[in-house]
Amino acid sequence: MITLRAGGDGRPPAPGWAPIVAVAVLLATLSITTTTVAEVQAGRFTCPRYGVQVIASDPADARDACSGAAASLDFLVAAGLQPARPIVVEVVPELPEAAGPTAAGSYLVADNRVLILPFCRFLAWQTWFEVPIDRRLYRSLAAHEVAHGVVTYHFSMAEPSIQAQEYLAYVVTFASMPPELLEQVLEALPGEGFAGEERITELFYLFHPMHFGAQAYRHYLRPGNGVAFLNQVLAGNALR
Repeated sequence: MITLRAGGDGRPPAPGWAPIVAVAVLLATLSITTTTVAEVQAGRFTCPRYGVQVIASDPADARDACSGAAASLDFLVAAGLQPARPIVVEVVPELPEAAGPTAAGSYLVADNRVLILPFCRFLAWQTWFEVPIDRRLYRSLAAHEVAHGVVTYHFSMAEPSIQAQEYLAYVVTFASMPPELLEQVLEALPGEGFAGEERITELFYLFHPMHFGAQAYRHYLRPGNGVAFLNQVLAGNALR
């Protein structure tokens, strides 16, 4: 889940950040169950929206990756964050070692690669966000990694913090969940949201990534945060 960044010239240049406009929290949910894919060649699929490509051996995994990508992009595009590069989601049997043993997906900045495990491998986790894994959560996994692939090019600084990257990706992930799944996940991960910016730390994310996501989303929803705080994060004025 963590965005993997290459040092030095390995990181593509950020073209700047676009201010975020008001976005309905559940805007992206409409496409969750209706997306289909058209197969272009064996193992490579073209999603019907946004031109996203998926490389997968299982058409069901490709459909879910397309749906998750569309949900993520609905939110991001409405927020003024257009993809800077083509998005290709690769469903791979193994993730790079640097992703860590508990990761089910990863974004490789240096190569602009969005990677997720197949659904059959994802099931081995049994739960995600403390909720039994199903296809809805698999779509959310794709949404999370696609969010990384878009927002990384909209930071105003070359090396945003881990907590900044994950805060943004989790806000998109939660905002793009179907309402019933969102309710289920928030119930499984109770809390009031981060009390202040100083509580949103890399250490909290590394030790409790699922709780970090739920707390970040609640913090985002709190009056006075929301769009204004997202802009501050992208500008490098928050979560440095």
